[in-house]
Amino acid sequence: MSLNRLLARPVRRAALALCAAAVLTACGGGDRAEPFDPDRLVAFGDELSVLTPADASDPVNKPAGRKYSVNYYDTSTKALVCTSNPIWVQRVASHFDMAFEQCPNGLTTFRAVSKAVVGARVQDLEAQVQAFLSTGNPNDKDVVTMLVGFHDLEAVYAAHASDASSAAAEKEMADLGERLAKQVYDVSRAGPAVLLALMPAYDRSPWARDVVKNPDRVKKLVTAFNEGLQSGGPTPGEPNSRKGIGYYKLKGDSVGLVNLSLSWIESVARNSEDRNKTALCPASTPLPDCDNRNLANDNNEDNWVWADATHPGPGFHDQVGAQATTLAERNPF
Repeated sequence: MSLNRLLARPVRRAALALCAAAVLTACGGGDRAEPFDPDRLVAFGDELSVLTPADASDPVNKPAGRKYSVNYYDTSTKALVCTSNPIWVQRVASHFDMAFEQCPNGLTTFRAVSKAVVGARVQDLEAQVQAFLSTGNPNDKDVVTMLVGFHDLEAVYAAHASDASSAAAEKEMADLGERLAKQVYDVSRAGPAVLLALMPAYDRSPWARDVVKNPDRVKKLVTAFNEGLQSGGPTPGEPNSRKGIGYYKLKGDSVGLVNLSLSWIESVARNSEDRNKTALCPASTPLPDCDNRNLANDNNEDNWVWADATHPGPGFHDQVGAQATTLAERNPF
């Protein structure tokens, strides 16, 4: 049984208007006078927020809309169904009746766009954000998503692999979390609402277990990044305290913190560690070419966290996308 979740474009504006007219708390809202209904979604980060364009050299077998997760092909037509097994930003976009050009979902106007780049690190996200702020006309009718960090983690781990202690590497990761927080602040100050995902629990990944073979150190680095990202700024007696989103006093009216990117993987591990140990996609089918026809683990996306050694699969995107959507609707943006 595959999860094969299919995006639907909900008819939601009328329902939300009725909800706004009622008591907001009964609808899961806060102090917002009217429901948040953005005009545009802009995604920043790495390949966890990427839908591929068609491959010019082989558009039939490598069409637009593939993901760095597990793609879904209709076994009868042999065509890619890009709305199945959606990535997290697709879920958010669909909730607001938007779609990305790479996966139209029945629409002809595309109000969702991804600036994310395969292999991006925090410094690349900084460039993405600053270009958007300079030329993208950001405003309070935008919702922005951010998820980045693995490629920084990989590089920092490699640079300090021979260190007896992880302290220097932890400091670098905390610095990077702090830099990401500054980008969140810059975007929110320009008007858009931000949905910010914490770095996933890569210490549970096959990469941490089988490639670098040091999940404990990986966990320390992930924790350092996420703590730097969320920190509250200078504290008396704590010279190493960080300027994270807490320092900028970013609250629910400007930022929704998506923490399931961390906690869901941990929860799966506590209940069934085997579902974190191996990847869905065989090494012979690297992402983004992996799909439901060539999985390594019984074709059951429900029971595995990881698409490959470093990229979480459809279950992760479903959980994180659902939380991000809830935050977008309930936060007083």
